[in-house]
Amino acid sequence: MRFWTIFLGLFGLTGAPLTLLEIAAPLPLGIALGTAGLLSRLLSPLFRETSAETSLRRFVGSEARVLLPVGARAGKVVIQTLADRIELPARSDDGRRIGQGARVLVAFIEDGVAAVVNLEARPRATQGPPRPLP
Repeated sequence: MRFWTIFLGLFGLTGAPLTLLEIAAPLPLGIALGTAGLLSRLLSPLFRETSAETSLRRFVGSEARVLLPVGARAGKVVIQTLADRIELPARSDDGRRIGQGARVLVAFIEDGVAAVVNLEARPRATQGPPRPLP
């Protein structure tokens, strides 16, 4: 919309004086269109909207440190990036308690609460299928 406003404004500002000077009809139109097109192209970068992502979704998959012990319902983690230090309420994804200072991974964020997975947990020994009797 801003582009068209600039384009039409410059078209009118250029075409009106040329018409008042009674210059031949196609010439003012050509000059106005050329001037408006050139200036709108030069000025359009000044009016571009920039946006920064403000949602918490960008932190999904990030590594964080536990500030307050995290359990099934409560806790707090901090995500440190080059530009930010974000503290979020957190809960353990599997319901186990995660101690202060542990490294965690943000699995997802729901209603402003990060569900985290402990990166320092040792994997459980898994049992294989039962062995046949000899």
